[in-house]
Amino acid sequence: MVIGLTGPTGSGKSEVSKYLKKKGFFIIDSDKIVKDLYANCNECIDDVGRHFEGVVDNNVVNKKKLAGIVFKDTKLLTKLCEVVNPYILNQIETEINDRDGECVILDAPTLFESGAYRLCDYSLAILSEKQICLNRILDRDGISYYDAINRINVQPQDDFYIKYANEIVYNNGKLSDFIKDVENVLQKWV
Repeated sequence: MVIGLTGPTGSGKSEVSKYLKKKGFFIIDSDKIVKDLYANCNECIDDVGRHFEGVVDNNVVNKKKLAGIVFKDTKLLTKLCEVVNPYILNQIETEINDRDGECVILDAPTLFESGAYRLCDYSLAILSEKQICLNRILDRDGISYYDAINRINVQPQDDFYIKYANEIVYNNGKLSDFIKDVENVLQKWV
């Protein structure tokens, strides 16, 4: 079984992933896959460099420079996803196939946009109030307020996740309550 875990930046997906990993679930982290691709996949690096001039240095994608470009313009973020998603999906599919018989959690911020939802039996979206997400992003990423707002603004709004996800869990209060809500959803599926 594969459960897709998604939601906007700062919503709490990583907290869910950490918790579920401790509970014995196998986690596929699409963000880690992207980092690995940007550092080690020559074909992907070349594709990114062709579409986003100046972001590849010494055959490594400069993630900070790339983020500065794509998180200011939804069209450019969409273009990046079109370039990189085939590589990501290939790696995700390989990792799922390697875990035959296990319950896999696919932590993918762009689960629906990338098409990765097609590899999942169920999808769970984590949502939080915008101000809470903003505070988490500022604490976690060490970026400016302006850059954090840009990241929030180029991502889908809550109604997108509500429309496409099988279940929604809100993360606006205590961590223990949030985790309990996640466990209640998973008990329906696992």
